[in-house]
Amino acid sequence: MNPGSDIGKKDLPINIKSKFITTFVEDLTDPSDLQSIISAKINTKVVEIQELYSKMKYESENYQLSDPQSKPPHLSLRNLSRALNYYAANKHLY
Repeated sequence: MNPGSDIGKKDLPINIKSKFITTFVEDLTDPSDLQSIISAKINTKVVEIQELYSKMKYESENYQLSDPQSKPPHLSLRNLSRALNYYAANKHLY
C-alpha cells in the first residue's frame, strides 16, 4: 500500500503512466453517501459513525480540532475506511 503522504512516493515512468487515467474526485460530504460506505463495511451504528466523521471533518477544516503538533488533522475517506476495516477485524474485542 502506498504511504498516506507524498513522502517516499516515486513517480511512475512516463511510458507506464501514459497507460493509466488519473481521476480526481472530491471528498464525499453527503450523509447518505457516507452512510453507504460505512454500511458496506460494518452494519452497526452507521448513522452515529457518519455523524462523528462529519463533525470531526468539519472541526478539522475550521481549526477547532488539532493533533499533538497543534495542526489540524487530515481526515479523508481513506482514514475512515481504514478505521472501519480495523473495527470489522477486531469487533469481537469491543
